[in-house]
Amino acid sequence: MVNPSNGFIYILSDVTSDLDPGGISNGQTNSYTVLLQYEPSGSLLNSQIIDVGVHTISGFDRSSAFGLELDATGNVYVGYNTSDSATSYDVNISKFTANLASVWTYTFNPTSSDYGVDMKVNSAGTAYALVKSIGTGGAIRYRIIRASAAGSATTVYFNFTINPDYFSSMALDASSNIYLAGYRQAITPGSTKLITLASVTGTGTQGALRWSQLDNCGTVTGDDIAKHIVIGADGNVYITGSSVGSAQHGLDAVTMKFSSVNGKKLWENFINFTLNDGAFFVGNPDLNTVNVAWSSGSVVYLEQINPSTGLFIRRSGYSPTPASPYTSLGPATITGMASSVGRNVYMTGTIAANAAGFNFDAGWLVKFNFSSRGGARIENVAPIEGTSNQSKRSVGIALDNVNTTIYWIRDIAETHANHQQEKVEISSMDGTGSFRMDQSNDQETEESRIWFENPVSQQINIGSIDEMVLIRITDISGKTIHNSTQTTNYQTIDLNSLPSGLYNLLVVHNDGFTTNKQFIKH
Repeated sequence: MVNPSNGFIYILSDVTSDLDPGGISNGQTNSYTVLLQYEPSGSLLNSQIIDVGVHTISGFDRSSAFGLELDATGNVYVGYNTSDSATSYDVNISKFTANLASVWTYTFNPTSSDYGVDMKVNSAGTAYALVKSIGTGGAIRYRIIRASAAGSATTVYFNFTINPDYFSSMALDASSNIYLAGYRQAITPGSTKLITLASVTGTGTQGALRWSQLDNCGTVTGDDIAKHIVIGADGNVYITGSSVGSAQHGLDAVTMKFSSVNGKKLWENFINFTLNDGAFFVGNPDLNTVNVAWSSGSVVYLEQINPSTGLFIRRSGYSPTPASPYTSLGPATITGMASSVGRNVYMTGTIAANAAGFNFDAGWLVKFNFSSRGGARIENVAPIEGTSNQSKRSVGIALDNVNTTIYWIRDIAETHANHQQEKVEISSMDGTGSFRMDQSNDQETEESRIWFENPVSQQINIGSIDEMVLIRITDISGKTIHNSTQTTNYQTIDLNSLPSGLYNLLVVHNDGFTTNKQFIKH
């Protein structure tokens, strides 16, 4: 989903259907990529339905669409994969006007199976796509293709070496220099992965490698993977990812800054809050802050880092909890983040849950306010959507900074109907006011003060923006299990001796405010 300056909202989605392009049921699962244009009021203006071939792979979900971008004049570019057979896939880039009239389509179709991974478009309207090609014997090669007019080609803009580097994210600067991030798989099977970055440039028909960089995050063993890459306001490269360190550290979220000129690492920041910390997004850094979205178990965090030094500035956590009934919570994932000019940060994602043996997803949306001089605080929380009967998986958000409007998109599946009824839902919300609807409790205020994993196993890690002067854990009968009166912002409490079950958590803050929560111990 994108929201350009002209106010329209564009949504790209994948659709599977039992109907062929002529509207007739042919006994097969047909796949389509659908591009939609909405007015800010929510009225559908235009649509494009692209037939991407017969779905010959078993299962319901296969991603065809991989890129949605705009150029400086509002033209729309779509990247998508088409299938000719079970082993032959091509990569396509199509250009449309702002009103979705078709302009041209470019197809990359060598003999291998090719899949688009990411796409970026420069201001002049040239599209660059990151492609994963699978050749004879399963050999993998990543490529960059470039398109600015209609055509069908087997030539590439740049070829990477077969197998070593696996890229997942792509960035493009104002000079059309390309930056990629991912990991390098060691040649020996089972060996650790290293973070890899590369930069490609060129004004002719062929690109050239400017620089490449490997980083092991300072560890000899353990996998290190970059997940997201952006270009900051200072012109340098910022990445987020995860690093597996020692048994004491477990999985850490990592953020790094590199020089865009030569790939030199300028700083690195590790988050070792629990044994399972992983980063999802790094926001486009301004000259004052870098926003990093990361999670630990069922809790999500927004962290601000100094872009010059890489040092921690402040952090806020949020525990998305679906409505009852549910028996356990799974991991929380982050699927979108946007920052406003007023220093507000919006973040969305999905929390996995289980109810009576049925797994389901619930989508969440939260607004962090970092404008205060003190700690960050949660300003708004949207109702968490999703039940055991109807999963709602958050796809992403778009922010209209002119009108401070948030657009939120979710995938909906009727969980017990074998995906027979699915749809995409989009909501428009006022980003300046309260988009929280469940005002019957004070969760919003509590969430801004305290965060912890839920469920937990061996220990519980409790953090708070302001100091905690009392932490008490009781079982459901009211018996005190733990009582601490030390003054602290963080505390780790050993739970190994406790049986599995539901426990109450009472926290008294230094200003007298009381937080009451519950958590599950496995």
